[in-house]
Amino acid sequence: MTAPSILHICGDYPDVFQSTKTPVIARLVDGLSAHANNFVFSINRVNNPLKEQIKRENNLWSIQYFAPPLGFMQSFFLDRLARLLARLLEENEIHPVILIGHKFTIESYVCWRLSQRFKIQYVAAFMGNTDCKVFLAKPHYRRKFHEVARYASAIVFPTPWCEQFFSHRLLQPAGVPRNRWHVIPFISGESLLPIESHPSSTQRFVTICRLDLWRLKNLHRLIEAIAVLRKSGGDWSLDIVGPGSSAAEKILKNLILSYGLNGYVRLLGEKSRDQIDTLLPYYCAMVMPSYPESFGLVYLEALAKGVPIMSAKNAGMDGFFPQSFPGVIVKHDRLGEIVQGLITLSEQSNRFRSNILAMTSKFRQFDRKTIVSRYVDLLTSKELI
Repeated sequence: MTAPSILHICGDYPDVFQSTKTPVIARLVDGLSAHANNFVFSINRVNNPLKEQIKRENNLWSIQYFAPPLGFMQSFFLDRLARLLARLLEENEIHPVILIGHKFTIESYVCWRLSQRFKIQYVAAFMGNTDCKVFLAKPHYRRKFHEVARYASAIVFPTPWCEQFFSHRLLQPAGVPRNRWHVIPFISGESLLPIESHPSSTQRFVTICRLDLWRLKNLHRLIEAIAVLRKSGGDWSLDIVGPGSSAAEKILKNLILSYGLNGYVRLLGEKSRDQIDTLLPYYCAMVMPSYPESFGLVYLEALAKGVPIMSAKNAGMDGFFPQSFPGVIVKHDRLGEIVQGLITLSEQSNRFRSNILAMTSKFRQFDRKTIVSRYVDLLTSKELI
């Protein structure tokens, strides 16, 4: 049997123009390679029309297309992009049986247009944070977004909170049947098999992020929470791991000094994956109450080392473990909840660690093999092929 041809349209795929994009979609494409002929149109918006260009490497097309910032005249320029991609399909004699748009408000919109032209079925996938922002910022596009959802053969969300956000705002108003939408997480690695961890202190925490995202990652509130806790006694501390510009580093150092936390909140700089894996088991928890947060691979990396986590409500890992969350969920903008969350992580460290080791079966939903299998089942279902 000939493997089906699938065209992925993605703005978050490492390519010749931006090699440092998140690898989650590339991992999925690689996983599907044994089951399908994958073609990838990796799209990159540029502000200057003179910088439009296309470069091909095997089945990957790296595409720079012009569109103004802030989504100005978004549908006009996405329609223009759809015509460009249609021309590429025709010129290269690519005949996919399925299209996958890996961000609903942009790539899935383009798939909708291509589907109208070529009569090809498409899967509309969500990226989380970006789709939420664009959807809320463009109420005048709701009718078109309803059309994109209504005519998709399947809808895929990476997280339960993303599904919850769009179920009543988009899918139900658009009349999308419940059996057509699915929650399939991003691939973090091969498998998630937690190991035992033994923290050197139950009042020592770590967060891992790019320093330039300090506000989004809620570092200012985490730092303030440590200051609040130290006023009550104890040896509370926070290590911040990750690269950043000199400007971001200066902002954080000044913030740390303003709370008198020099030596208690440390900037450890960038670490390799192996170095982070070695460090993680010695912390009480990996705390990242960032908002918005589409998914957060670092949460899974911490859990794999047997380390409890702090995530924000309606972001990140919220919703994946409804019965027994391996850590705490807090409202990102409530300092009191973050402070209490750190206390809970400290006081119940042993319980959380035991629960993580007992949750191995629940972690299988994040295994590469499981995720690829779910996509294969979806793409080969009667509704699609």
